[in-house]
Amino acid sequence: MPVEFPLILPACENFSAYHGYLKLTDTEGQSHEYWVRIDSLPDSASLSLRGARFSCDDELRKLLANLHGDVVQARLADSPTLENFLQELQEVAGRLLRAQPPPALPPPAFYSTLVTQLDAVGWESLESLSKDLSTLRLRCKDAANRVHLLELHLPPTYPLAPPTAVADLPEALPLRWQPEAGLKGALDQFRAFLEGFQDLWNCLDDLDANAWVLEPGVGGAAAAFADAEASPTMVLPSNLSFASRTEEACNARLADVYFL
Repeated sequence: MPVEFPLILPACENFSAYHGYLKLTDTEGQSHEYWVRIDSLPDSASLSLRGARFSCDDELRKLLANLHGDVVQARLADSPTLENFLQELQEVAGRLLRAQPPPALPPPAFYSTLVTQLDAVGWESLESLSKDLSTLRLRCKDAANRVHLLELHLPPTYPLAPPTAVADLPEALPLRWQPEAGLKGALDQFRAFLEGFQDLWNCLDDLDANAWVLEPGVGGAAAAFADAEASPTMVLPSNLSFASRTEEACNARLADVYFL
């Protein structure tokens, strides 16, 4: 695979399938990555890729829907090499991406409302704000002075339409949206919801202080409890490795422990 496609790699040992991410650039120079997969590739002696199959994620599929007929599959069949097909796909899909009309801007009331609500929350609580003002992260502290972040995605019709809340929690935040309460109401709900996980935060802090967590590779409550079948693997200072499993977010019951 040429260096221009470093994110597309073999999916099997006989190199009959490749998958990965195709990178495109929009009119503002921002990169977008789309998942693609090419299966049933013929051997290198073949003069074309006839018989190969192409698939991709929903976003790229919607973008390619602007083409007439099954052009992509036809071009795959006629391409002499996978590299040639990917170059052509990148060029065509890139043109389609750059030809898309820019998203409609929210009404002026969106911006004035957002500023007013940030004033109410306190600008010191603002961790980050996207360039288009559609995504922001608010910071708050729990009873033990630990910092937590609440990410909110604002639709163009905000505050009439509720934001989408994302947070590093073992359970989804049940945000009850109240337009009149705005961002302050959402942050107050988040802060109250955090209090139910104080035992969990204490457990995770204890693990960070006394053990080396090997798996999952990324920390946080959401990662620790994302898979009910997963068992976090840890190493103690005495070089003792073990895996543990809890059915709830660090409840009073002892965790199941498996020595490795």
